[in-house]
Amino acid sequence: MFFEGTEGQLDSYLATQKRLMALPLDSDPDLLLDAAVQLADIASILDEYMRYDEMLTIYMRVLDIRDTVLGTEDLQTVATYHNIAWAYGSKGDYSMALEWSHKTLSAIEKIGSESFDLATTYNNIAVIHCNLGNYDESLDWHNKALTIREEALGKDHPDTALIYDNLASVYKKLDEYDEALNWFDKALLIREKILGTENTYTASTYNNMAGVYYKLGNREKALEYYNKALVVYEKNLGTDHPYTKIIRENIEITRRK
Repeated sequence: MFFEGTEGQLDSYLATQKRLMALPLDSDPDLLLDAAVQLADIASILDEYMRYDEMLTIYMRVLDIRDTVLGTEDLQTVATYHNIAWAYGSKGDYSMALEWSHKTLSAIEKIGSESFDLATTYNNIAVIHCNLGNYDESLDWHNKALTIREEALGKDHPDTALIYDNLASVYKKLDEYDEALNWFDKALLIREKILGTENTYTASTYNNMAGVYYKLGNREKALEYYNKALVVYEKNLGTDHPYTKIIRENIEITRRK
């Protein structure tokens, strides 16, 4: 998800968040569940603005609500475990991210894997292992996720492209740049075809490919892909969005090399 609203809209969401967070857990169950949905949406927006501590606080409140109203084995509760794992990973607390990811996986196995997107959990565990430097384990988990994705959705689906993109990132960490570009190319082909060249997820792959070309010392190619990403982010997210600022910083670093 990429939030394409304004700072004013964000302030409005945060005001709503404050009100919803204050709801007592003995309120009407339907009111609480509706609040949980709204809070989860706000947390996703905060993720885009890299406000991870606030995001985690909200997801913990969502868990309190869903655990109280629905119980620990409801799909919405399990989905919140996943979101908490994501929040910890975004904060850089990978040990907690891994703990909550395995808690998610255990819950999925208990209620039945066909009821939940198992591939997403495998993928998230793979990303955490990559961030921890456990690259072999990361590749193993990514390949588990990829097998499910390709069988369920095919090789030309955007969700499959996400795993291609993540696999590429592991190979980049391993300094296997040709292999990284191979997987980024696979992801890019799907994203450009299905999502279009002006989509923010496509731009994410442009940025990732630029990083590989930078590592290879190909400054011209790196700038080409960074600028492609910048155009999309500025158009869709605005000039002051954190992601846009990161791309501009990458361009400046590349130019100074």
